[in-house]
Amino acid sequence: MPGPGPPAFSASGRNTGTLRLTRGYFGLSYLAKEHGALEKRLADQGIKVEWIGPFPIPTCLRSST
Repeated sequence: MPGPGPPAFSASGRNTGTLRLTRGYFGLSYLAKEHGALEKRLADQGIKVEWIGPFPIPTCLRSST
């Protein structure tokens, strides 16, 4: 069941053919980028995947040793 807010696509179709995703050094986004299956699957639908990042880890999340 979709959450509140505007629909992902307008009634007239997509506004863009690019999906921008952030990536990190580990986790699901890292695996998705390294495997490449997401780009292949969405390319069949005319959607380009653009990976941005990785971004620096915020100081508050870094472990102090």
